[in-house]
Amino acid sequence: MLDQSLVQSGFDVEILLGERQLTYLLLTLIDAGRIPVTFDVGDPPVTLGLRGPMVVDRTYEPHPDAPVIQGALDSLNPFQVEILFGHPTGADIRVHAVVDLGGLPIEGDLFITLTLETERDDAGMLERATLRVDLRDIESGIFPFVESKYHVDKATILAAMKEKVDRSVDLGGIGTFKRIQDLAFQKFDAEDGHPRALALYVNMRLQTGPEPESLMAGRGDIGAARNFLPEGSDAAMASRLGLYGDLAADGYHRFAEIDEDGNVSHPWRKSAFNPKSERIGSIIDVDVAPILNSNTLKIDVEVEYEIENFFDPNAHLVLELTPSTDGNGVMKWSINTDFHGSLAWELIGFIALAALVALSGGLFGLSFGAAIAAGIIGGSLGDFIGHAIVDEIYSGRVEKKADAALPDVISGRVEVAQRRWDPLYTTHHQIAMRPDGALVNANGVALWGKAVIDREVKPVAHAVIRDKKVQSPNPPTHLRYRVYDAEDFGDDFAAIAPGTDRRPIEQHDPVGEPTLYQLSIEQIVERLGEVRIVPDLAYIAKRIDMRQHQVHSILVISQREFNETRNALIGAFEEAKRAEIDANEGDQIRMDDVGVSVTLGAAYPIRKTPGRGCAISRSSPCRTLSAL
Repeated sequence: MLDQSLVQSGFDVEILLGERQLTYLLLTLIDAGRIPVTFDVGDPPVTLGLRGPMVVDRTYEPHPDAPVIQGALDSLNPFQVEILFGHPTGADIRVHAVVDLGGLPIEGDLFITLTLETERDDAGMLERATLRVDLRDIESGIFPFVESKYHVDKATILAAMKEKVDRSVDLGGIGTFKRIQDLAFQKFDAEDGHPRALALYVNMRLQTGPEPESLMAGRGDIGAARNFLPEGSDAAMASRLGLYGDLAADGYHRFAEIDEDGNVSHPWRKSAFNPKSERIGSIIDVDVAPILNSNTLKIDVEVEYEIENFFDPNAHLVLELTPSTDGNGVMKWSINTDFHGSLAWELIGFIALAALVALSGGLFGLSFGAAIAAGIIGGSLGDFIGHAIVDEIYSGRVEKKADAALPDVISGRVEVAQRRWDPLYTTHHQIAMRPDGALVNANGVALWGKAVIDREVKPVAHAVIRDKKVQSPNPPTHLRYRVYDAEDFGDDFAAIAPGTDRRPIEQHDPVGEPTLYQLSIEQIVERLGEVRIVPDLAYIAKRIDMRQHQVHSILVISQREFNETRNALIGAFEEAKRAEIDANEGDQIRMDDVGVSVTLGAAYPIRKTPGRGCAISRSSPCRTLSAL
């Protein structure tokens, strides 16, 4: 049982990784093809082959054509990890390796340091976080034999292994590769029945006011943290006391819009990502709290309809998140939605609510649209809006990197690597959790359990149908998808590793049209059922071919490509005009900006906005230049 009273650091979320979890991190890197199964040392080269545990817990079968990592006897403890304290080399962990050399299993220890490296933006926010892994030393009693027989000394083996081991592991996977505010790291020795662990501490980006830059101040002290990893569990994740209220406030403030006069409103619009879309009503309140004795977290967003010449009724969108398991016994969040209101035709506007509340913002990290379309999310909203919201997510309106939310951070998963084995979807290689327990109560959310190698696939958002294969007068037999970044992932498309996930696909003209990939109608149906392709692509009709008073064909362009082209034209125009204005009026604009600040003072307070000059209340004009 996890003792929530030991969650004391003050960070939003604490994540503890035990030694077996670290073993599975290495095995997941092998499955993702990031650590090779064999490598050569010396000249002439001598091939060393990694050996692993006899039994590895995976949710899938390794690729049949992948290089096989041979199993070693459990008594040899292959890939056993020990967290170290006070080692002479400064190493943080010891990895016990077993390699095959000419059919002979050779044991050795790798001593590795772990260093947290962070980069911050101009505002001090976390831009990037990586865990630097460096091999410091290797030890094996068989080195003299290897040197005498194969003429390969320890220094040569160490240098060869450093090329394979030394790396920076992107910790963006802690928040599903979304933005987080802060990250800290330390080690725990075993104490009071809690095994040794590596600890990661995460602060999310939580707003405290209507301005996007008004974030909660830094919080948390790793010196106050305690080891709460239960004995027998590989990993544990828990949130701090009081986080629910901060999540609710953050969710409310993310709906805010500030006009040129500085007035703040919280509109409810039909489109989550278009501030010019139709206003349906107002956001009244956001509440985040556990449901008593149900192990469920409830998000309640209250809205008020705006109906002309009628009273404004209130309605509620309710999202309920419950920790559960999938068909493989792996931890997942079950998401249920409900709507308490009377105007059913306005339900699509609730996508804005689900998208912008920080806590439920994680639903996009869980592929909210695809999940509803696949029937993963239940409740009264699921069938109604499942397909309608896909256009919001995949039409190109959602390009900005989102902030990580609670289900992103406390997901029961640690993302290790991403690969584009297939042109139409990305495979996320992860250490998932077979839960030993889960708690959702007034103290926070807590998950703990055992490691299992898993993978998730997410369709490439920008893949759209460009063409078809047809033999008139028969209907199309194949559709051709445009994948504009295909050339960037050519190596992935050809590589094979134990965790490779790839479906049959072909190119009708790899030289003339290298970005087009062709699937049969049957293959498309299969991929849609597995959420390996974007469902319900939105298209715009541009021309209709009428023959004998009937629609013969319709010329269409995808909403995605339309938006891409439109945004590119707008961007090019803005860039040209920005340079022109800077050259002709830049000095005067800068002088006016300073002059306005000095002259108006408190009578006309100036509200600074990131990336913009100024916005003056009382409708006073202010010329701004975003590049200045």
